[in-house]
Parts: sequence; C-alpha cells; structure tokens
Amino acid sequence: METNALVTVGMIFYNDGPKMLSEAIQACHNSGLRVIAVDGAFQEFMKVAGTDTPYSTDGCIDVAKAEADLYIPCPEHGWPDQAQKRNEYVKPIENGKYFLVLDADEFLREHTLRTDYDADWYVLNEKRVRRHGLIRDLHFIRMHKKYDDLRYLYVHYRLYRTDTHNPNDIMSGLSHFEHAPRGIVYPFLYDVNGKIVTFIHDTTLRSEERRRQKESYYFTRGEKALAFRYRG
Repeated sequence: METNALVTVGMIFYNDGPKMLSEAIQACHNSGLRVIAVDGAFQEFMKVAGTDTPYSTDGCIDVAKAEADLYIPCPEHGWPDQAQKRNEYVKPIENGKYFLVLDADEFLREHTLRTDYDADWYVLNEKRVRRHGLIRDLHFIRMHKKYDDLRYLYVHYRLYRTDTHNPNDIMSGLSHFEHAPRGIVYPFLYDVNGKIVTFIHDTTLRSEERRRQKESYYFTRGEKALAFRYRG
C-alpha cells in the first residue's frame, strides 16, 4: 500500500514481547502508515516495578530497529516521565501533519486513510479485549495535528499548548484530555471508504510480568480502574 504522507504512528514499547510489537507495527504498515517506535521505561514506573533496567531486554529493540520507520532508544537512566517519552515521537513529525497514538498492544485494523484531514484532533474507535474475551467499544482522541508548541506535560493523555502554559497552573494551556470534555464534540476519524478508523486493544496479550508491573504502577497512583485493566 502507498505510504500516507500526512499521518505517522507514534508507538511506545517496553518489554512488550517482540512478536506483539512486530504485529502492531505491521498492522500500521498494512494501512500505509509510517511508525516511530520509542523504547524504554520512565523513572517512576521503574521504581514501582522494582527494575533498574530502563530499556527493553526481550528482543523488542531488534524488532523496532528492523521494522519501524524510525527507532528512538531509551536514555541511559530511563525517561524522566511518561510524557517526555511520548514527546519523542512527536518531535520528528512535520508541523501541520498528524501523529496517531498507539501502544504495542494496540493493533490498527486495515484502513486507507485520507490525505486531506484538517481538524486539530480526531477520535478513533477502540475495541478493547478484556479478560474472558469481553470486548468493549470505546472512543478516544488518538490523532492530533502537530504544532511546534504542542507538548505532553505531566501526564501522557493531556496535550498542552506551551505558548499559553503557566507552569504554576497545570490546566493552563490544556488543549484536551484523552476523553473529550462534555459539551465539546470532536470529529471521528473516517477512512476513504467512510468507515470509522478502528483499532483492537488486547490487554490480555502482555506477559504476566508486564501485567503485574502495570497493575502495581496504577494501584500506586490510585488509578484502580486502570490497574484492573491489567489484572490477569
């Protein structure tokens, strides 16, 4: 399939299993999308998970080097926080083009994306596979237009316009949450055939160790709903 010059996928990973990462990257390539893959853990996660190794050691790095269009390695001591890790895949993208956010356990269904999107954000349909084969349809903002002053700050699912950001007020300059605020309608991302772009998020595919680490991290942060997502 011809490569879409407008949209690039930003994908983070850390010991997610080389087979799963390869399948996630290939799913993007099947839709003609480039992939920027960023490796490594952030420091708070490392502390909670009880690991002093910030980079992947399970073969994922070899997959990212061989199959992603751009591989970004982990810093020596890990990423300062998860927002800075995600900002790494934003940096190489040209102003005015789009980055589509997927993780290594999220698999894009095959779509041919348009080349004339113009909104700042788009909502995708997520089919989330849970324990016992349960599937939920969820809607999240996952594609964003790149601006020079757009950054992830504080937490990975909030984007800020830094030209209006006040460091003493974490809400100042907020562009949006992952969930669309009430009363604001964001457009769905449609492909050339008029279908809503969909990805499969299979939370059961991670290894037992990785699920334990994710569960511990979110429980420590008091985010029980996210912690239960990774419980086996």
